[in-house]
Amino acid sequence: MSATSITDWQKGLTAGEAELLQEVALALRTIRYGSVVLTVHDGRIVELNKTERIRKSGT
Repeated sequence: MSATSITDWQKGLTAGEAELLQEVALALRTIRYGSVVLTVHDGRIVELNKTERIRKSGT
């Protein structure tokens, strides 16, 4: 994805949408193993859950 396409879709975001996308990005950046789940009601994200798995090396 190019930098211009990111800027294009960001132009129409509300402040709340931009904040929510930052939270999703933070969840994805800070997880190594696990899942990030968004719950949607009536077309709106109402919940973000991050489940992280801890993996030990086999030493």
